[in-house]
Amino acid sequence: MKIFKTDGARTGLFFGATSGVITTIGLITGLNSGTHSLAAVLGGIFVIAVADAMSDALGIHLAEEANPNATAQHIWAATISTFFNKFIFALSFAVPLLLLPLSQAVMASIAWGMLVITVLSYFLARAQKASPMAIIAEHLGIAILVVVLSHWIGVWVSRTFKAGCPWRKKYSGPRSIGGSEPCSLPPLSARASPVGPQLSKIIILR
Repeated sequence: MKIFKTDGARTGLFFGATSGVITTIGLITGLNSGTHSLAAVLGGIFVIAVADAMSDALGIHLAEEANPNATAQHIWAATISTFFNKFIFALSFAVPLLLLPLSQAVMASIAWGMLVITVLSYFLARAQKASPMAIIAEHLGIAILVVVLSHWIGVWVSRTFKAGCPWRKKYSGPRSIGGSEPCSLPPLSARASPVGPQLSKIIILR
């Protein structure tokens, strides 16, 4: 189809693939650091692959429509290409998680993401007739920054929520699947009531 050989399709390829890689490795790193849960990380990837791909496709669609010189063919080529590239590249990160232990899968996913960024940056540099090393280093630097920040955000969220549940030590109710107390208020029956003891004293005195 001619629509996929246009500038719009190339725009969607670079935008969708780059967004799919950067967003997904950031999400994988952050969720793993914060939850250490395969279900959480895998679920996040599937959500990114669908919801964020549609969001990016709509965003590029509106951005291209804002250009008065853009044709309808160019706009739709960029939109469709963005969605499919974001969808496919985001889903590709689920493969290591299905084949490897979580910690190894996270490292494999980061390596795969860096490889994709390197290849995309190389072809972009060739298209611009610029130095591939400079562009690759720039883009890899941004990707590494995303991974580092996502990791520490996940660690911070994990520590904050653990420290932010003062009833954990007092609550002896049912535990979650992971074995830790739920970070939510215990049921009413398990909470201390200031009215209960007073009523008991009155009944006893009578």
